[in-house]
Amino acid sequence: MNFKCSSQDCSYIGRETAVKKHIEQCENLAQECTHCNDKIKRKNFKKHEMDCNKRIVVCLFCKESMKKMELEEHIEKCKYISYICKPCKILTMKQILNTTTSLTSSINLEEGK
Repeated sequence: MNFKCSSQDCSYIGRETAVKKHIEQCENLAQECTHCNDKIKRKNFKKHEMDCNKRIVVCLFCKESMKKMELEEHIEKCKYISYICKPCKILTMKQILNTTTSLTSSINLEEGK
């Protein structure tokens, strides 16, 4: 007796044991994303895991954890972002206080200070 894969998008047909083995690896079957709970086909799952907006990421500057969808807004406000001023070669760390006042501390890279 032949059985069909339980995925509607798969046309695999075979004996019961072969279908059971196939189902363990079928790329058309969906699995649940642990971050957003969406059902994603296995063949798209690795890409979805990287792109999932509810995936937890870490800010490279301050090491704070947050959902991927929050990172862009966080980067705009992160008080630990560093950048180099190309004309004067000064490393600057933006430090934002709880008030609206911003402070910057600078290190001249050429002088090693």
